[in-house]
Amino acid sequence: MFRFPEILEAAELYRVHRQIVAKYSGGPWIEDVPQGDGIERITRTIEGYAPRLCKLGYLRVSENGDSYGLTWKGAFRVTLHGIWPVSSIRRFVAGHQMRNELRSLEVHGLTRLQKV
Repeated sequence: MFRFPEILEAAELYRVHRQIVAKYSGGPWIEDVPQGDGIERITRTIEGYAPRLCKLGYLRVSENGDSYGLTWKGAFRVTLHGIWPVSSIRRFVAGHQMRNELRSLEVHGLTRLQKV
């Protein structure tokens, strides 16, 4: 999602939108996950990373070998990620990326924002 709060005119926003579409539309469209396949997709992702996380000490294989459980190290990591201000950091990074994207596009043959 692109957000450019510094663009106030609709015509200029439309031109930037068309440039973004032209820049990024070369690849295939992203397909939605079919209803009910979300859990299976997450399970496959975790199973792909699980051996590595077990080796690092974040997960352990259960007694029956069918599932994984968190170790104290994994639980501490999950807790730390839960209380870390991730949304603020992501908002800052996203704003920075949008400013860089706008700088990379050309409007009217001139760069929209110039570095000072």
